[in-house]
Amino acid sequence: MPTTFSDNFICQKQLGVYAQDQITYGKWRFLAGVREDWTSADDTNPLQNSATSQSERAFTWRTGLVYLFDSGIASYASFAKSFDPQAGVRMAAATRSRPQRSSTKSA
Repeated sequence: MPTTFSDNFICQKQLGVYAQDQITYGKWRFLAGVREDWTSADDTNPLQNSATSQSERAFTWRTGLVYLFDSGIASYASFAKSFDPQAGVRMAAATRSRPQRSSTKSA
């Protein structure tokens, strides 16, 4: 029977606050949104008598612009920043994993 070296218990929490507004001017629509995220993770391994913790915080935003043509077609452009917490990833190796951040452009 193999020896067990790990019996991790990971507790991860995330809280986010988001605000968004849309402005209409004729056939134009402008959208803007902001978000603040807080994350934390605690990793406990009773077999190795170890515990690690990490927390992250991020401010992200998005914006978009739409033009509504008389034909019903809507032309748009948007840009967004994002945050993906990696809490709990690589904690067993006692190294801290940074959150993944990215941006998206579309038209």
